[in-house]
Amino acid sequence: MRQIIFICFFIFWITVTGSAQIVTENAPDLQKIDVIEHPGEQLPLELTFTNTDGKTVQLRDYFQPGRPVLMTLAYYECPMLCTFVLNGLSEGVANISFNPGEDFQMITVSIDPDETPQLAAAKKVNQIGAIGRSIAADGWEFLVGNKENIDSLANALGFMFY
Repeated sequence: MRQIIFICFFIFWITVTGSAQIVTENAPDLQKIDVIEHPGEQLPLELTFTNTDGKTVQLRDYFQPGRPVLMTLAYYECPMLCTFVLNGLSEGVANISFNPGEDFQMITVSIDPDETPQLAAAKKVNQIGAIGRSIAADGWEFLVGNKENIDSLANALGFMFY
């Protein structure tokens, strides 16, 4: 399971760093984008977000002993990298025997505080459909939230975005 998480992160990291050097040299604001590792630190599980049903949930709702969590941060309306990463996750899950919701939990949180539960629901349908098999309804959750909670989660994960 750790290999799956590492592979997803590795693909994301290679994609970002492969083209980021040229871009950041020419756009100072893009120098704010980075991944800063925080090994061994605890996520703020008390943070609240809104799920695709419009229900307020806490991150702790998705963390259960013995069940790994694969978390991604993305824009749901992103036309490029975020969609590429989420499509890669769907393809990866389609090719393994582990099942989200049973063997591990998947969570995607929008980093755009203007995105809605309806948009998250549409993205969820699209991404789960790309897996090509039935998975538990709560196996891959798509969440939205306010700027403060998004920033707190991103900082805890070391996901610096602009």
